Amino acid sequence: MAQVKLNTKELKGFVKHFINNNRFIQNGGKVPTALNIMGNAGLGKTTMVEQLAKEEGMHFVKLNLAMIEELSDLIGFPMKELELAKIENGAITQKKWVTEIEAELGVKAGFKLTGKRRTTYCPPEWIADKGESGILLLDDYTRKIKK
Repeated sequence: MAQVKLNTKELKGFVKHFINNNRFIQNGGKVPTALNIMGNAGLGKTTMVEQLAKEEGMHFVKLNLAMIEELSDLIGFPMKELELAKIENGAITQKKWVTEIEAELGVKAGFKLTGKRRTTYCPPEWIADKGESGILLLDDYTRKIKK
């Protein structure tokens, strides 16, 4: 992993370039990459990223990892999904995954259960109402909690 030393102004330009690059690769169907910003406390790293998110019209979510107690706080609770298929004239015209609760409504609407199941995760509350474009800042991941 390469390390680069930047001042706050240089860092802001670099992060802006990084955001634009991630947008570009996402438009090509690829997965965006993460950025790790390290430095002493009080330099303005978090504030700069939050300001940049606002300037770019992006949602901003800050999670203090030192305060996360369970994995579900970060990724959400597991839930079962069932696959439904719409069959018309003997051919499948539509497939979709739904929660167990939604499956009953789907069957009433003419869908059939395919028998396939999977486990997925409910979005945690901190992300549930956010749109597509945003920054998730995982802060204080190296801070030790005193017990």
